[in-house]
Amino acid sequence: MFTLISVLMLGGSILDNVLMSTQAHREGAPWWVVTIAMVSAIVGSIIVPIPIIGGILTALLVLFLVQWFRIKNARMALTSMRGMLIGCGWALIFRFIIGLVMIGLWLIWAWV
Repeated sequence: MFTLISVLMLGGSILDNVLMSTQAHREGAPWWVVTIAMVSAIVGSIIVPIPIIGGILTALLVLFLVQWFRIKNARMALTSMRGMLIGCGWALIFRFIIGLVMIGLWLIWAWV
């Protein structure tokens, strides 16, 4: 049961990054820009250990800035950033569901 819970946790973390990255790419950001944004999210999480400020906002800000400097169009950069934000929303929903499943599995494991 513990292995299954651990696999769900790892899967949720990977799914989070995939959803954010894929949605930003669909909205026009090239993969190298998305990669820079995701790496900046990791660095931001280390520097500022508050997840929303350190990770998510850093990724969104870096994605916007790199896109803006790259294409010189703030509207298109905002579209890419909005795509990543939509991916964050979907990731939040899926990770919440995965978290509920993990809690349920733990309850079964602890009480049975």
